[in-house]
Amino acid sequence: MAENAVDSGGDRFADIVENVKLHESIVHVIGYVKDITKNDPTDTDAQICMHVLKSLESNTSSAIGDSIA
Repeated sequence: MAENAVDSGGDRFADIVENVKLHESIVHVIGYVKDITKNDPTDTDAQICMHVLKSLESNTSSAIGDSIA
């Protein structure tokens, strides 16, 4: 089971909502970083950022699924 990506306030529904908001924000930023990596494939900072963002995306998805289950 994944831990919440956000700090839990004890309200499971509120935790799900906050994790969904965080996930949507991460997906939005991933779009910008994809453009950067596409335009400059040698930008290692952007590639590292993409790796971190993909990890965060995965963790928030898991947290949402675990909270709903």
